[in-house]
Amino acid sequence: MHAHLEALAELRDADDQPLEDVVATYRALAEATVQRCEATGALGEQQVRALREVLGRDAE
Repeated sequence: MHAHLEALAELRDADDQPLEDVVATYRALAEATVQRCEATGALGEQQVRALREVLGRDAE
């Protein structure tokens, strides 16, 4: 997830502006996936915490 966020943060439009909406969308989808996996027990507490830490650490 961290590598994906870094790669997405490097994307630029035709005017060389960052595509912040793409990063925000990825973050929202990642958080929704973490929530779903947590609710179904597909991920353990430590895994959920680690993924949320990545999302938080990369937050701007």
